[in-house]
Amino acid sequence: ASAESVRSGQIDQAVNQAENSVQLDPWSAEPHMQLGTIAESRGQLELALAEYSRAIELEPENWRAYLLRIGVNLKLDRVREARADLEEAGRINP
Repeated sequence: ASAESVRSGQIDQAVNQAENSVQLDPWSAEPHMQLGTIAESRGQLELALAEYSRAIELEPENWRAYLLRIGVNLKLDRVREARADLEEAGRINP
């Protein structure tokens, strides 16, 4: 639901929906990836990085979370971290 809210420009509603999803399903990486994407779009790169990292903690084999984190690490000029994530994403999904 939060992805639909983002597409329709209802960002605050999307944040609320993703946060509710975290409460309802605390072991799912998806809401953290959504919160990270929203934070990244708002320029809150450290928050986005934290959300993507939490998604990876919850689902270490989720290569999409690594790809999202790569983008933020590159924006923050953290090339070494981005390279490590790229290698891990490639290992998971060759």
